[in-house]
Amino acid sequence: KLLLEEKPALLNEIWKFISGQRVSKEVQKKLGLTKPSLSSRDINLSIFRSVINLFRRAGYRALFLLLDEVENLANLSPKTRFIVLDEFRNFFDTIPSSFGLILACVPRDWQQIMTTYPALQSRIKHIIELKYMEPEEAFELVKAYISSARTKEIQNPIYPFTKEAIFEICKTKKGIVRYIVETCHHLLKEGAKQNYAEINANFVSKFIKPSEA
Repeated sequence: KLLLEEKPALLNEIWKFISGQRVSKEVQKKLGLTKPSLSSRDINLSIFRSVINLFRRAGYRALFLLLDEVENLANLSPKTRFIVLDEFRNFFDTIPSSFGLILACVPRDWQQIMTTYPALQSRIKHIIELKYMEPEEAFELVKAYISSARTKEIQNPIYPFTKEAIFEICKTKKGIVRYIVETCHHLLKEGAKQNYAEINANFVSKFIKPSEA
């Protein structure tokens, strides 16, 4: 409140610091961040708790942070990966109960990451393994996407796709949701470009290559 009312010029510098950008020694001193007793971990944790408290004061009962593509940790050297995972462990040990962290990772790399640092797995409450989509599930997914964008109801809820086309997309992209959605988007543009009245299995085979995932 004091900063908002009396020192508005500092707000931009505060935001830079919170977002990980470099700030001057003078600004650090004004923010009380130059004390020898405060480590970088202490400062970061303090900022994180302050952000959590801001959201709680605004009426949010719980916050969740989703970290995608955690499998990239598997590409780090063993030493660096261990350091990063140890930071995760410390983070799990200090976060408040009103905060949840969700990690998204492909299964093959998850096992490698957990083998590197087993202590992390004991701190993860729930593990949900997302299966590859079956053709009927892909059909419902595409129908839901199209229905949400359609301006008027028509008899065929998946038009301009045929059911066989969706099954072929699911098969070609090995049931991976992101690839199915991206492929449908590409086929819609290609179909419109070529003035196709219908996107069938033959159209899919003509324009889409099998996924290597």
